[in-house]
Order: sequence, then structure tokens, then C-alpha cells
Amino acid sequence: MVTQGDDDDDEKLVRLLKKRLKDKKCFVVLDDVWKWDIRVMNILRKRDVRILLTSRQVIENSSILRVPLLDDEESTKLFGEKVFGENGFPSHLEKLGERIAKKCEGLPLMIVIVAELLSKEDKNPGILD
Repeated sequence: MVTQGDDDDDEKLVRLLKKRLKDKKCFVVLDDVWKWDIRVMNILRKRDVRILLTSRQVIENSSILRVPLLDDEESTKLFGEKVFGENGFPSHLEKLGERIAKKCEGLPLMIVIVAELLSKEDKNPGILD
């Protein structure tokens, strides 16, 4: 396995992936990638390999599907559903929920994690006011 700190050797990664994925069909997940060498994508595309790559950086490639961040309304809706169920926020907590969701900057994973933490808390209105 090649991880950050392994001399950031792109050639080593390409060689390792070629060797490990030879004649295999697979799905590779590369999470939170900060730097990407397009050669890796080109080599693997010729094989039966699909790649899911997540990054906060813009990676230019015509074969990449970009998933946009959630807008404020979508963020608040997701947050409310994860904390309180499909009905969302009680009316007295809606503004607070909007503020918390906005702090998550449209990142669905962050919204879900914060919601999971809060959903474990007592939902007594006095606690969250």
C-alpha cells in the first residue's frame, strides 16, 4: 500500500497498481486526494478498473463526474432529517439548524457526522436553546 509520506512517488504507485490489478476487475476508492497524477487514471482506464476519487482540489479530466456541494437549503434539509427524522427540525429549532448546517459548508459527510453527534443528545428544547 502506498500512502502519503512514502516519498510521494507517483511511479511507485503506478507500478504497484499495474501489478496488483493485472487481469482483475475492481473498484478503487481514493479518498481525500490532494494531488493526482493523470497517468494513473489513463493506465487504469484501459483495464476493467473503476475509480472513485474524492478531493477538495479541482482535478481536470473529462472522465470525472463532479458532485457539487449542497446549497444552504439542501444542507439544512439533510441536517434536519438526520437529526430529527423525515419531518426535519421542530419550528423552534429551525434557525439554529440552518446556522449549524451552513457551518458545514455544503459537505454532505460533515453534515451527516455533525447530525449523528447531535442526534445522540437529549432533544429537550431547553438543552439546545
